Amino acid sequence: IDLEALAGRLRAAGEVKVNPYLVRLRAGEYELNVFEHARAIVRGTDDVGLARSLYARYVGT
Repeated sequence: IDLEALAGRLRAAGEVKVNPYLVRLRAGEYELNVFEHARAIVRGTDDVGLARSLYARYVGT
């Protein structure tokens, strides 16, 4: 994943921080940490289905 391009797309969705290793999005009560190999850590929910939905919405499939 091109982290800079992803960060640019996500800026409209919430607070975004980017570094060479990951993009961090804070959108409401959720935080997504997306790594360049497309894996992510989703904070703010224990519901796997919701976490997958958030990933699909903000990152894609």
